[in-house]
Amino acid sequence: MPLLDFFPDDDYHEEGRSFLIMWLCRITDSLNQQLPDRRFIPYLRVRTWLKTEEQVASFEYGPPSIFDDDGRDTGSRYESDSPPNPILTIPWNFFDDLSLQIVDLSEGHDVCGVIRMVCRGNKASNEAELAFAIECASFLRRGIGLVVIDIIPRRRAVWADHLGHLLQCASRFAPVAKGTEMHVSVFRPARRNQQSEMDVWHYPLSFGDSLPKVSLGIKGAMFLSVDLETTYAKTISETRYVRS
Repeated sequence: MPLLDFFPDDDYHEEGRSFLIMWLCRITDSLNQQLPDRRFIPYLRVRTWLKTEEQVASFEYGPPSIFDDDGRDTGSRYESDSPPNPILTIPWNFFDDLSLQIVDLSEGHDVCGVIRMVCRGNKASNEAELAFAIECASFLRRGIGLVVIDIIPRRRAVWADHLGHLLQCASRFAPVAKGTEMHVSVFRPARRNQQSEMDVWHYPLSFGDSLPKVSLGIKGAMFLSVDLETTYAKTISETRYVRS
């Protein structure tokens, strides 16, 4: 099934996010079929900016209640420290986090592979794109294999420019990703001949293109096949997001 343009810009933020979550669920199912035991477990991580705002705002209600082992409210609350007044308060924004994380239980729930979806909000401003790039770089600096799926149209992927600078390879990475609106990028940190390296695969996308099958590097283990075309088509066939 070709990549479709079925979300107008005005509602992509809400409906598009829902579609990406459903797609991640299908990808999770396909990865589970490749994992014969419980050493490696895929976890969905879905955190919208609104949920983060609500959780942060609840701080103003004071410390949470303490419950006993039977789940009953004891009437007591956690103790809270009293810091001095801040020297500076600045405006701040929160962003969507839609990802699938492979956890290695033999290493104490260590994250060893990540598939990250780009949301509309992740490309809403230079600040948002920089924050997204920093998150990606933090995974790679920890040796985690990473697949980034960006099918947000009509907005250039500035996050890729930022990521190139953060990885100190802007001159080599920029010609690959610069100017691309939609694409899939795959990164695998590697260690060869006593040298640390980064393998990069890049797949530019346009509407009407087929989605690629890529390999997610699992830190210290193996590659997992990520069939984006099959899981995308299955998501569309099982949902009602496509409009006539």
